[in-house]
Amino acid sequence: LIFINGFGVYRNSYRTLIGIYIILARLSTKERSRRANIFLITLRPHGLNFDEVIKALALLRPLDKGINTTINSEDIFLAIFYLCFIRDIIQ
Repeated sequence: LIFINGFGVYRNSYRTLIGIYIILARLSTKERSRRANIFLITLRPHGLNFDEVIKALALLRPLDKGINTTINSEDIFLAIFYLCFIRDIIQ
């Protein structure tokens, strides 16, 4: 799952940051809510075009098709695909 969240850095801030996170879909609801299981991909500062940030995520596209890599001296085929995009409610 890819979660997109907008938030203000300061309480009275009109300028927001947007965080884009990956959460593993195979986790239970309880495990998904743990901070240790939420991985930050990028932050979009105020004023930066949101479309440009999404285009930057294209760098993750090879993982969707799968790549050969080595983990702990073992060659493996790794494929990670996006199940859905989730966005918070804009206030």
